[in-house]
Amino acid sequence: MDKAEVGEYVRIKQGYVGRVENINDFRPPESEIALDIGKEDLVFVSRENIIKHSKDIIDIIEEGDYVNGRKVHNIGYNNWDDYVLKMSESNYEDFIGFYEIETIVTHEQMEGMEYKIC
Repeated sequence: MDKAEVGEYVRIKQGYVGRVENINDFRPPESEIALDIGKEDLVFVSRENIIKHSKDIIDIIEEGDYVNGRKVHNIGYNNWDDYVLKMSESNYEDFIGFYEIETIVTHEQMEGMEYKIC
């Protein structure tokens, strides 16, 4: 995989999505990339922790993630060739365009937070 660059969005193995704030080759390899993942502090990761990276946030989102609090069921295009996220399992046309994305919670994060009733 080619290297992530400053300003790109990334998905890391721990299940977070963030934006690369800086890359410092002088830091230890396990903390050379600083990510903004929407918390107060930056998170530092290695290049090996990055699963995907792209300048477009839509490329980082996967089916099963939650965008703006709603589950993504499909990723595709609409009639105008714009990327859209289908937010419903039914045939009802319930889409969010990439420009409407405000929050993302990955399916890995949701699995880590779930509580199962036995």
